[in-house]
Amino acid sequence: MAVRQPGRRSLVVIVAVAAVLGVTMLAMPVPTRRGVDRVVVVDAVPLYLKVLDFVTRDLQYRRLASRVTSGQRDDEARVLAAYHWTRANIREAPDSLPLVDDHPWHIVVRGYGSADQQADVFTMLTTYARIPGYWAFNRAVTEPWVASFVWIAGAWRVFDVGGGRVFRTAAGTLLTVEEAGAENLWAGRPVPARPAVLRAELQMVGPRLWLEAGRLAGRAPAMVMDPPVIDGAGLAATTR
Repeated sequence: MAVRQPGRRSLVVIVAVAAVLGVTMLAMPVPTRRGVDRVVVVDAVPLYLKVLDFVTRDLQYRRLASRVTSGQRDDEARVLAAYHWTRANIREAPDSLPLVDDHPWHIVVRGYGSADQQADVFTMLTTYARIPGYWAFNRAVTEPWVASFVWIAGAWRVFDVGGGRVFRTAAGTLLTVEEAGAENLWAGRPVPARPAVLRAELQMVGPRLWLEAGRLAGRAPAMVMDPPVIDGAGLAATTR
């Protein structure tokens, strides 16, 4: 006589329902934002496509950062390799082409961008190479520029990717934030500290999942998407 197993049927039903719900959720439309010439357009894409794009971009970032910094002897050499690669491959945005703002990886694919987008790619490469970096709009001077900060040898060092400037002391060492302040590069204004979450970390699968889980639990730091600004507040100076 066959023994009935009521639990097996229930398990099949649960698995089937979970599969249907999973497929339905993955097909749900979610918003994605894209700016063209400073006008932001919100579009809807299936969740599965957004997830696949996110994972693909993360893998592409890692591959590119590894290739660009491969064979360099130390952090300074790796950062300079990322700087020179960005300068050579992300050209200044031509006036005849639209200025597109979506994901940093698309800047790499397009091969051109504004000064802040060049800084975004540069600090993205250094952070993926395990050398933290971030950038800020420097509006404290008469000729505003985008300052990039990268952690090298125990200090934040200053770069101007869009302007093609690697700042050094008279002795030849890379300029620190404090030394740059003495050189009047911020017109005496304070430089924003490193954000709690780097923009590059928001593009990484592992850190992003950890942050999202912490946010759901109410324990994650704020994910600020807008870059910091060094505000002149009426002060003016000239960059060197």
